[in-house]
Amino acid sequence: MMSKLNRRKSATLLLASLCYLNPITAQSGLEEEQVALYHIRPQHITLTEAHNLLNQLYGRQLIFADGRRTQNIILSTDSIIVYEEKDRFEKITETVATLDVKVESVAGDSIVSVYEPKHVDSHTLSQLANQIMGRQIQRGNGNWKSNISLAGTSIVVDDLPEAAGIILTKLEALDDAFAKSSASSPVIDYQTLEYRPRALSLNSINSALQPFYRTINPATGPFGGHMGQVQNIALIQEQGQLVVRDTPEQIAAIENLLARIDKPAPQVMISAYVLTGKNTEEGNAPAELAAALRELLPYSSYQIEAAGVLRTATSPQNHFNLSMRGNSGNVATNTTTTYQIQASITAFDQDQQSLTFDNLNFSGSGPNLNGQLFNTSTTIFGGEYAVLGVSGGAPVFAVLRMRPVGPAPAKKSN
Repeated sequence: MMSKLNRRKSATLLLASLCYLNPITAQSGLEEEQVALYHIRPQHITLTEAHNLLNQLYGRQLIFADGRRTQNIILSTDSIIVYEEKDRFEKITETVATLDVKVESVAGDSIVSVYEPKHVDSHTLSQLANQIMGRQIQRGNGNWKSNISLAGTSIVVDDLPEAAGIILTKLEALDDAFAKSSASSPVIDYQTLEYRPRALSLNSINSALQPFYRTINPATGPFGGHMGQVQNIALIQEQGQLVVRDTPEQIAAIENLLARIDKPAPQVMISAYVLTGKNTEEGNAPAELAAALRELLPYSSYQIEAAGVLRTATSPQNHFNLSMRGNSGNVATNTTTTYQIQASITAFDQDQQSLTFDNLNFSGSGPNLNGQLFNTSTTIFGGEYAVLGVSGGAPVFAVLRMRPVGPAPAKKSN
């Protein structure tokens, strides 16, 4: 029974003291003559209970001018050692004097009092009051009953007259402490952002937001304490959505990042041509294309054997595959010639209108043609006929032409 009472008294003093104490931080630059060594030996509470309470209220690290560091409140085998400045030690002794009081539950006639909270809801205050001052007292019939209970919005105190008066006084002090805490504690205006990705995957968005991840305290309890901590960003995989709860500044920064990265990759139209050289004037290649090919291998004309057009996104690592059926073949064996261009996009510069490929592979199949013709990595520019290569005894040319599609990039302001 005594240990429960001691814990109750410790909690009482803890919350009562918090009403007027400022947070205690490390003290630096101390000189030896500023502090002294004291011993405290409580009579009615355990050393551990007293040490825990005093350490919560007054504990700090002392840092001396010569670089030494020590804790100001230390638990020994038979006492609590306090190494502190005189004025602070006096506050500690006042706390111990209030705490170290013998309290017993005595059977007798109790009185019923009612307290109506003014600054905090009755449920919260009743819970705290029970943690601080709640006890079981024995009635005249030998039964035991809780001394603090909740009736609607009222707190009912049923205790011995002297104890009831103390409880009512402390309830009022605790109620007022909530008001002071609310007035002095800064109110953090947390906002909520619900976001559904438009172009990127939810996992890609989540990876991009990793620098913004942090733990926040959206609910502030009495005396500036926090009721709980939560992660500021949550993913809802089932809905493909993320929810951000943070300060307006953080929300604005996250929205700014999302606006810059979560947009469709620029699109391009890729035209592919497979041509052969001819020593006649029967070729059908456009003049501009023929001029480009003639710089490599001069023929009278150039014949387009196969062609294809493909629209694709320019996202890095985007892979495209374009198959084209050729004009030549063998009617007797019902075979045709097929050409294939495969490549991975590594970069696209929208300002320069340049598209870079990695591992671009040109292959073909058909009569006298089977397998890879060449492999390369290259960059092509918008509007140009880019000759990728020439292969074979009867030369086969592979040509790409790229044209950006969609809205033009916004001009950058100086």
